[in-house]
Amino acid sequence: MKAIWSFLLYVVAIFAAGYILPGIRIKSITTAAIIAVLLSVASFTIKPILKLIALPINFLTLGLFTWVIDAFILVIIDKLLEDFEIDGFLWAIIYAVVLAATNGLLHIIF
Repeated sequence: MKAIWSFLLYVVAIFAAGYILPGIRIKSITTAAIIAVLLSVASFTIKPILKLIALPINFLTLGLFTWVIDAFILVIIDKLLEDFEIDGFLWAIIYAVVLAATNGLLHIIF
């Protein structure tokens, strides 16, 4: 039950962060759910490999390069889905930061 609740909060965070930022367009809550599934799959498969490759850079930036990795994954998902648009890599980085903050805030509240 906790995993379902966490997933629903993640979907709301994805949709809310996309609604806040003008450079991000998410057509529907269904698209946000698909993005959440794709981000979850990417977090378990692609992200560990990218973090291992970027370990020296991530160490030098005290972990901030992780948001660049998250932004890269978001850009890949943007290319896969028609109903999800990111205006540029800078917006992807901003979206990754806002998404992390929104998701954390929702988990604290609920």
